[in-house]
Amino acid sequence: LAWLRSSHREVVLVTNAHAGGITVFDINAKRVTPRNLTPLPYSHPMGAVANPVTGCFYVGLNGTGKVAVFDSGSGRLVGDIPNLHKASFVDIDVPRNRLYVGNADYEAKTNNFVAVVEQRANRVNKKIATPSNSRPKVDPTTGRIWANSFDTGKISIIDPVSLQIVTTIDTRTTPSKIAIDAQRRRVYAANLQKKSITVISADSGAILATVPTGTAAVHTIVVDQASGVAYGTQHIGNKLTILTPR
Repeated sequence: LAWLRSSHREVVLVTNAHAGGITVFDINAKRVTPRNLTPLPYSHPMGAVANPVTGCFYVGLNGTGKVAVFDSGSGRLVGDIPNLHKASFVDIDVPRNRLYVGNADYEAKTNNFVAVVEQRANRVNKKIATPSNSRPKVDPTTGRIWANSFDTGKISIIDPVSLQIVTTIDTRTTPSKIAIDAQRRRVYAANLQKKSITVISADSGAILATVPTGTAAVHTIVVDQASGVAYGTQHIGNKLTILTPR
């Protein structure tokens, strides 16, 4: 899911991996129908992020190895970024004009990297070798990229200047997605298969706690920057897991 606010409207984009498409709708819409679906056959769209400067959405297409670019106003496909492999989740560093793209080569595990895309040209600038199935998240305070490997449980912290891995954290879990609380300097990792949430210091990289989530397998997690409350969606469930800061 990605959200974008312009001067006159707020738009939401949702990826529909198994339906093979994306859905774009106004945040005030009372209902969404199949008419809102833009089909992308055989693409398996995964992660999405919005660029507030360009007004575009970027969607990782695992099935085609590309990142698709959509105009937020029309919801139409306006371009793509090639030369990727099993593209998965994406995140953006607006000040540096960069897009980071993970890769989910979880079967063969032969192409394991986080790609650095130069947004001015929509061109892959570098591929940083990482553990398999790594998914990037940018710390908006430092610009460091946290790449969590769902397959290995390791989180690679990448320096935005050298574009080298400077720290590796072994969570010994299954981090599906992470969220960063920039204000309180906390990182939350949703451990899908281990049914827990790992809390990490965003500054030192130290693991502060691993919180069991009971029977709930948390798949994706976000954090409210104002309150510090983390919200996790439950895999194959219709409830939220809520974690409040101490």
